[in-house]
Amino acid sequence: EESSSVFLQQGWSTLSIGIIKFLVTVLVIWKIESIGRRVLLLLGMGTIALGLFCLVIAFATTAFYLALPGVWLVVCGYSMSFGPLTWLLTSELFPTDIRGRALGASTILTYLCAYFVTNTFLSLQAMLGASAVFAMYLVVTLCGLVFAYFAIPDTGGKNSHEIDDELRNMPFW
Repeated sequence: EESSSVFLQQGWSTLSIGIIKFLVTVLVIWKIESIGRRVLLLLGMGTIALGLFCLVIAFATTAFYLALPGVWLVVCGYSMSFGPLTWLLTSELFPTDIRGRALGASTILTYLCAYFVTNTFLSLQAMLGASAVFAMYLVVTLCGLVFAYFAIPDTGGKNSHEIDDELRNMPFW
């Protein structure tokens, strides 16, 4: 009886993650032009950071009730930023003459980072604990958020010359 209750709870947790991912992705696809790519990227990364902070707290203390909301926030943030925007923003940011090579390089970098995280998470968790690993991811996310704020313009509805001008006006470049 108790094991079936745990199974149902885990099933609903997993289902809720999928529902959140689906709903947020549909909303982003529907509203991307009115909200703006840059706003979605920054808001999504901020949401991921908040979710990671919840996970740090959940695993550093006994506040495990923060774990599932933390995961929900990470999934929600990813679904509004990196999920739909990675390929769109990179295809719009790179100049036409290097776009193919640049997209290839950014794709390789994306998959290398995913490979690194996937292949180090469990061993880092065993060595440092879950809270420390989520704290490391939080720091990386915050660094990425600062970079995105100072280096990535909104590309929606702009031609390549306008995007180049926006990039030149960003403080990072």
